[in-house]
Amino acid sequence: KKRKYKKGGKKKTHKKPTSPKLVVAKKKILEKPKISKGPIIGIDFGNAYSCISTFEKNEILIITNEDGDRVTPSMVSYTETDKLVGNTAKQEKYRNLGNTIGNFFEFLELDPKEDKEEILKICKARKWKFNEESQKISVMYQEKELLLDIEDVCGEILKNLKDQASGYIGK
Repeated sequence: KKRKYKKGGKKKTHKKPTSPKLVVAKKKILEKPKISKGPIIGIDFGNAYSCISTFEKNEILIITNEDGDRVTPSMVSYTETDKLVGNTAKQEKYRNLGNTIGNFFEFLELDPKEDKEEILKICKARKWKFNEESQKISVMYQEKELLLDIEDVCGEILKNLKDQASGYIGK
């Protein structure tokens, strides 16, 4: 079926969509989005600090960490006995500089095989040990050498943020 519309004295004809897929797609676009019944968690993963929030009852709430702060340092420190993340890692930084990893986003862009000089320069400036053989950062943890990718450090921070969110929502 054709419909005729007049606009400015000119006649235009438009066909109705006949494809059932197109009709379904159009209905989905026009539907109001479904809102989750459970809490929605958001993570702002930053180079220096990270933060988590929740969206509940049409409000955004920043979830505080165990120290009551709204932001958590994006830092991991490896000691003789513990793996510290966040504020405790930041406090440990100056006592344990070579085993504390933070401000590492520029590492994510570098390829250890191609950008070796740049990686060595960054590691030297931050007092980190870089194992050239394995192409990983070397830290001492529980009196053993531990070789880490930056992705491992990111994983520790994200795990800590997930635990904070789980503690807040009770799951």
